[in-house]
Amino acid sequence: MFWLICLLAIRISYPWLPLLEWKSLLLDIGVGTSLLYLFRSNQIPRAVEAWYFLKFRRHDKMKRQLNLALASDTLRLISLPFAIMWAWHWWDGWDAIFSVAPTKRALTYIDVYIFCLFLAYLLDTHRFRHLLLKAQMTSGRQILIQYAIAVLLGTILLLLPISLKDGQALSLIDSFFITVSALCVTGLTPIDIGTVLSFEGQMILLVLIQLGGLGIIFITAGFSIATFNRLSMNSILLGREMYGACRVGDVPEFLTKVVSITLIIELLGAIGIYIALPTDMPDRIFFSVFHSVSAFCNAGFSTDAANLNGEVFNVFSISVVCLLIVLGSLGFPIFLDFWTSLQRKENFWHRLSPHARLTLLVMTTLLVVGPCMFFLLETLRPTAHLDFPNRIGQAIFYAISSRTAGFNLVPVDQFHMSALFWLIVLMAIGANPSSTGGGIKTTTIGILLVAVWRTIEARNQTVFANRAIPTRTIARALTVVTLYVFVAGLALTILVVTEKLSPFALGFEVISALSTVGLSMNVTPSLTIVGKIIIISLMLFGRIGILSFILAGIGNVSSSNIKYPKDDFFVG
Repeated sequence: MFWLICLLAIRISYPWLPLLEWKSLLLDIGVGTSLLYLFRSNQIPRAVEAWYFLKFRRHDKMKRQLNLALASDTLRLISLPFAIMWAWHWWDGWDAIFSVAPTKRALTYIDVYIFCLFLAYLLDTHRFRHLLLKAQMTSGRQILIQYAIAVLLGTILLLLPISLKDGQALSLIDSFFITVSALCVTGLTPIDIGTVLSFEGQMILLVLIQLGGLGIIFITAGFSIATFNRLSMNSILLGREMYGACRVGDVPEFLTKVVSITLIIELLGAIGIYIALPTDMPDRIFFSVFHSVSAFCNAGFSTDAANLNGEVFNVFSISVVCLLIVLGSLGFPIFLDFWTSLQRKENFWHRLSPHARLTLLVMTTLLVVGPCMFFLLETLRPTAHLDFPNRIGQAIFYAISSRTAGFNLVPVDQFHMSALFWLIVLMAIGANPSSTGGGIKTTTIGILLVAVWRTIEARNQTVFANRAIPTRTIARALTVVTLYVFVAGLALTILVVTEKLSPFALGFEVISALSTVGLSMNVTPSLTIVGKIIIISLMLFGRIGILSFILAGIGNVSSSNIKYPKDDFFVG
């Protein structure tokens, strides 16, 4: 730990050290010394052997200890290549070390090296290890752990030389930011991915977007489908946690259908975009697939610096993107319910479940009211360079994209303030439950509106489609909205203190991140490290679910049979 602290201190003070030769030499000494202690406790071979021995035995605590040991040693192995890449500047000889400043990419390698060693040391710490061994491993916490592993691997892969174009560099915090944004299908990015990332880097980003759109559990589902194996009970419980509309027995079939639906829609979308692109465009196939996946997963990433305002896009390709966004935000349970009702042909609307009817009703209302409101508000300050038909098209596009996708035709900071406020409302509402989108969710808003209306009517029950909505469901909806407002307000307060930017622009960024939308008033590239960490946290909260995220971190799960007497509480 001593050498790690020394190396970290040298790296932090690096910009203020006066002499170039001493700065480089101190980092070299710190890396070399820490490498001597890097593998002194490496137990990977014995841990793997023990893990196989315990694989089919019920020794959960011992298995968890071995997993922690494997994770710690794996981090040490990952750190070694980055130390070697840092030492590559020795190749040019002593003169280069003392006269040429290390590049930003080389300094990033040092950052990754220190970061991996710090995590390895943290896993080896007795107090932290004891905490992990004592904690009850619920399905929600397993989802958090899987997201953490995916974020770590994605961050490291994007920092590899093969992922970056020649002459380009990516800092550790920016790589971390982009990885979280992709896994949370947000689309916020501090860089132009088409300029900085190579083809291989964009491929890695595409995989992260697809994984984020479907959810981490679909790694297991994909392997099971490919190998014709059954899903484990642990995977089934994780799938039920992420898609609460499913019963335990229906989860394997549900996951299989979701994967199939996703791949088919993305393939058809890629074909549609491919047809609309110029025939002489380089990487036409990859460009089509990337934007199809990004649109269906509601990610909002584009390899074009101008996003959808680039010259290669036309009305047809933008229409395909909008259709993919709507389908991606629809929700996988709605897909299956919709398909089942269509097969029965008669009484289609009434054969839909009440949940599906409420969701479709709120979604349709937003798709109709959203463009009308945006068009009317933007008309307060007419856009000079757009004629009437194009202005209508722009209103429809932003009413769809703002709900979770984050694609843009023109920078949103060019819109009227009232139109921007309406975009904030649409972003906060978001997509449907169990979809690739985020936000408070349409069903949550629908349930609260029904509850308000029934309260005004002085009804004892909250009823929709001749079905009573349980009190616990209403309480959960209120909890989600309350936590959303609280987290957004807290984040905005911190950002106003740390960032020298407009509070309204920061508020727009906060809602965009928390709802995993990706629209920005050109704030993301200007954020400080603290600001980026806040936005990263908001994206994780928004994607995993605010309520699930908080409940996953509170003590051991327990239930109480104690019932308390009721009393009157006066409100309003």
